Parts: sequence; C-alpha cells; structure tokens
Amino acid sequence: MIELENTITIGCAREKVFAFITDPDNLQHWLSGLESFEIISGKVGEVGASAKQVLKQAGRRIEFVQRVDAVEHPSLFEVSLKSKDMEIKVAYTLEESEGETLFNVQEKIRLKSFFLRQFKKIVKSLNIERQRKDLERLKNVLESDLIDTSPT
Repeated sequence: MIELENTITIGCAREKVFAFITDPDNLQHWLSGLESFEIISGKVGEVGASAKQVLKQAGRRIEFVQRVDAVEHPSLFEVSLKSKDMEIKVAYTLEESEGETLFNVQEKIRLKSFFLRQFKKIVKSLNIERQRKDLERLKNVLESDLIDTSPT
C-alpha cells in the first residue's frame, strides 16, 4: 500500500473550494493527465455516484471507475478509483480558517499487478510529485480570476 498526504492553504472560502472540486467540469483545470470524465450512474457529487475517468500518467493511459464514497458538505469528499492494475482511495478534507481553506488530500494506492508492485518506489515518487502539482494548480485556479469558480 502506498500512502500519500499533502496539505495546502487556498485563499478562498471553504464553500467555494468544495463546490469547485466536486464539479466534474472543473477537473480538467487542476487534475493533471485527465483525458476524460463521464458519469455512469447516480447524481454528481452524491454518495454512490460512479463515473469513468481516464488519466494519462507516466505515458500510460489508465481507465478508472470512480465511485463517490462519502460527502460531508463542505468539509469532506471521498472517492475510490479502480482499474485493472490498481485501486486508489482519495479523501479530501477542507477546514476554513479566517476566510482561507486548509485543503488536505490523502491517497491510499493499492497496486494489484505484479509488474507495478515491482516499481512501487517509482510509482510512489511519481504520485507524490503529481499530487503536489495538482494542489498547486488547484490553488492557482481558485485564487485567480481566469476561470469562473463561483458555486452553481
């Protein structure tokens, strides 16, 4: 099991950050390697909703089925992603402090394929860097005026 955790402070209200990260139309603005996201069943952002998510990472195209596991508006959003080679559980927690948001992401990655398990250290290193860059992108998008980030 690979476990990753990162925290960043975003200069926006927690409600705005939560609305932004739970809207699939915004994923392309901060989630690196995203090629597509398509709702399979359920209502966006609600427990039990599922989607097909295609990512390109380290030159590989990976198809995941994503499921929303927990929602506590506006402080927690948890999803699980499954592919033939790995399972990932992601928990986003948001705490408001003086008009800013302390945004934390925890990922637990289980490598299912024998091949990937042989490269566990490399997979971990690549994902640490990806997670850090994704959080920086999220912060930059939310703090800029380039994209309408108002809750719908």
